[in-house]
Amino acid sequence: MRKRKQIVLDSTVECKWCGQQAHYIFSTGNICCCSKTIKCFGLLFRSEDRSGPENGNWKGGPVKVYCAQCGKEKFVKRKTLKWQVNFFCNKQCQGKWRKQNGLVAKRRGFWIDCAYCGMPKWVTPAGFRNSKTKLFFCSSKCFGKWLSVFKKGRNSPTWKGGKVKVECEICGKVREIDPGEYEKSESKKFYCRECFLEKMIGRGIPWNIGLTKETDVRVALAAEKVSNTKQNWSEEKRKELSEGASKRIIKRILDNPELILSYGKAGHFFSEKNNRELFYRSSYELLAFNILEQLSKVKKYEVETIQIPYEYQGRQYNTIPDILVTYIDNTKELIEVKSSFKMKDEKENTKIWAMNDYAALQGWDFNVWTEKELNIN
Repeated sequence: MRKRKQIVLDSTVECKWCGQQAHYIFSTGNICCCSKTIKCFGLLFRSEDRSGPENGNWKGGPVKVYCAQCGKEKFVKRKTLKWQVNFFCNKQCQGKWRKQNGLVAKRRGFWIDCAYCGMPKWVTPAGFRNSKTKLFFCSSKCFGKWLSVFKKGRNSPTWKGGKVKVECEICGKVREIDPGEYEKSESKKFYCRECFLEKMIGRGIPWNIGLTKETDVRVALAAEKVSNTKQNWSEEKRKELSEGASKRIIKRILDNPELILSYGKAGHFFSEKNNRELFYRSSYELLAFNILEQLSKVKKYEVETIQIPYEYQGRQYNTIPDILVTYIDNTKELIEVKSSFKMKDEKENTKIWAMNDYAALQGWDFNVWTEKELNIN
């Protein structure tokens, strides 16, 4: 924006807009109380006497033109007449006019059959030129199927020879591992799972070896947690407690062989009182179901049907009690099946208090069944 020449006035002159004392006069002859872009200055150069034909740069204003397709009137800026001949009211009219006058651009390219299904696909010259394999597919689905057929196994660019057979350093058992696992090993010494647990870790073979991998890992973590519960226990004390727990578990399994498939595992139990299958998450819950089935005063029982909110360390959680028992006299009892070891945990106690309060509000009884109630020695 070009600067306007201004002259300082010595005499007192009133501002044309606000009536205050003016000290500046512009080359246009207008007088303003200041030269900055404030209210009066804005009114001076944006008023009606400075717009339209009154403006020194006026060149005639917008020009009326007609749509070349439909003939509708339209106003455009005068400067657009220098480079534009045909005008249109919208894109639709422009497209119709170009199509009628043969000005539509021709589509460049050609059809190529899909490398997997044979369906034709349009390919541009640039796309064909930039392709390294010169293979084209009609969809990503065909591309995925083609990869699964022609880029699998030995045909894959990342093929490293397939599974590698290794031999256990202790028992000589042969197993297959991934090539990546073989390359990462620096010693190139491998062990089967049983020898690794018994010789390398020193825990001995778990009682439930061979059932499921998840069960073995869970038992191993639980044993480690039991061993490290009391920090002031000596090494002999930890070993004694760990061996004692293992002996009790083994003795129970030997006395009740039918429990070997369900101990420490989840599964389904058919309830005669409910006439349907119930899901149990532990052997303790399975024992609780068997006890309830034998009690004549029990009418029915429901498993994990209630969700109770509780707060722990400033955060909101939800807990689900295990069993809701309905007796013949229509009284109800809420039962939580829990090992006595877990009762020492602060968060578990918070859950139990929340269940107790909820049962009291509903007028139900509440009990926690541990090894004592389940007759586990």
